[in-house]
Amino acid sequence: MSDARLKHYGWGREDEGMTAEEQAFVLGRYRAKFARDAFETKAVPRLEDLALRAPRVAPPASLAAFCTSERYDRVAHA
Repeated sequence: MSDARLKHYGWGREDEGMTAEEQAFVLGRYRAKFARDAFETKAVPRLEDLALRAPRVAPPASLAAFCTSERYDRVAHA
């Protein structure tokens, strides 16, 4: 198993993705199921481009070992 962290925008790890053949297969199934010739493509936002408000609370020191307000963690759990 990879040590890469999970993607901030969906399933899987940052260094993993579908092959071109897998993408073609999945899109073919979607076209058939939804009777569409094409689908609108959405670009995945970069983590640093996402706007976040400042955290509203700070975790107590007793939770500091496993509680964080880092950008990646906040986005990945939203």
